[in-house]
Parts: sequence; C-alpha cells; structure tokens
Amino acid sequence: MQISRLTNSLSNISSMILVMVLCILFDRFDRFPVLAAKNENYRYVTQLSFYNFQKIRQYFNATLVEVDERYPANTKRHLQFEKLAEELRFNRDILVAHYILPYHDDNDDDANESRAFIKKLNLNVTNDPPVVLLFSGAGPIYELARFEDEANDAASMRKFLRIKLPKMISLRLPGCIEKLDLIADNFVRTTDKYERKILLTRCHSMMLEFSEKSPIKEDRTELVKSAKIYCKLMERLEERGDIFIESETERLRNILRGKQSDAIRIDLQNRLYILETFQSSLELRTNRTVAETVVIEDDYRGGIKSDL
Repeated sequence: MQISRLTNSLSNISSMILVMVLCILFDRFDRFPVLAAKNENYRYVTQLSFYNFQKIRQYFNATLVEVDERYPANTKRHLQFEKLAEELRFNRDILVAHYILPYHDDNDDDANESRAFIKKLNLNVTNDPPVVLLFSGAGPIYELARFEDEANDAASMRKFLRIKLPKMISLRLPGCIEKLDLIADNFVRTTDKYERKILLTRCHSMMLEFSEKSPIKEDRTELVKSAKIYCKLMERLEERGDIFIESETERLRNILRGKQSDAIRIDLQNRLYILETFQSSLELRTNRTVAETVVIEDDYRGGIKSDL
C-alpha cells in the first residue's frame, strides 16, 4: 500500500514538473517541434523577446532576425522568411528568429529594455518593421548587416546571407556540400585554366571518395549525386563562360514555376541551391574587379593631376 502511494505521489510530481516545463516553453519558445501545432506560421522560426534574444543567440555563430509585431502584418514577406528558416532548419550555426516588438502598454523591464535596444538600432517601430537584421553570435550584440532588397523573397535572403556572413559560416542548404562549396567558390573566382583544371580534378576525386568511404548507402548516394552536380556545373562554366550561371539559374527557376512531382521539385531546388554558390561567387568576383578598376582609374587620374 505504501509503495503504491509513493508511486502515485511520484507520478503526480512528474506531471506537475512536465506542466511547468510546458508552460515555460509556451511562454518563450513557440517554434519547438512539440509545440509546432500552436502556430504554423512559426514552425521553423524561433519567437524571441529581448530577454530570450540575449540568452539564446550566444549558442549560435550568427542570428538572422525579423523584427516585427507578434502577428506580422506583411504575411507574404513573413512566409518567405519562414521558407528560409525551413531551408536552414538543419544548420547549427545560424539561428533564424522573430524578434517580437513590445506592445505600447507593456511596461515591464523586458519591454523597456527592448525599446532601448530598438532605439539603439535606429529603428522606427512605427514605420520600419518588418526589418530583417543579421547579428553576430556570442559576445556583445553587434549588427553585421541589414537586409534591404525590395524582392523580399527567400532567394534574395539566401543571397544576402552568402555575401554578408563571415566566410567560416556555411549555409549548409539541402544538397550542398561545404567542402565542394569552397572548391566551387575558388573555381569561379579564378579565371586561370590550369587552376580550374586542378580544382575540377579535386572535385572528381571527392566524388570518388564519397562513393567509396561513406558508411551509409543512402548518404553515399546523395553525396555522389550532389558531387556530380558540382562537377558538371564546373565543366559547363568552363565551356560556356560566366553567362552559363545566369542562364542555368533562370532555366531552373522557370521549371520550378511549373507543375512537378515532389521528388523532381526537391531535386531541382537542390540543384538551384548549389548553383547559387557559383552565382554569389561570380558576383563577388565581378564586384572585386569593378572596385579594382575604379582604384586604378583614380590612381591614373591622380597621376595626371600631379604631373600637371
């Protein structure tokens, strides 16, 4: 009898603890899978107050934040942000979050600190939201960049991240392989045929390595499949020149706009993710070339002026 009572008591205590934990989660972490049914619009986006933002961001190398009211008015924009969060759901380096603006009548410490933080960011809570900001990871809160593309779609946000994130942080999108992303980046940045030949050989070697050394058959198949895409894109880029990246990107996007089976859609989207690595590297190379040309022209004009 005493054992039975003890068992019931322990069961009641366990239930109380579980309820307390769930209450805390409901209050602070709307995104977690156990609570996914609570709000489908935040399935992959972590909702944060100022207090939670300070605590949680320290566990990530970067934090992408949508600053907006608790219930976003721009639903189309938020759905694109949610799509990006879904694409990055397996990325342990980047936190994708919705920073909740306090209501006008909120006067607790968290709300007041939040208003001071928003003011420090030079945001007008009446006119600016929603705003997407990229912050550094652990340490003092430091804004790396502000997303200002008028397109406001997931593709534009991915491009923004590729350019603005520190080089050590990879997006790790579905179908992409970090080591091959680096090879692709180097391949696009150089125009030397010998260097490109070495990089393409390295890509083929890695594809062979994946086929031989990956212990799980499913992983091996996916890795080899992705590696083939990287190699094929490098070969086509070398044959057709830089214009191939733009034309192939447009071709894949046109196909994705049509009706496709789920399997084909996933395959095409993964190809597009890989192609975006080449595209962002090409833009960085182009921008660097333009910047160097401007410097040379300025030096030339300066030299003429000094001679006069």
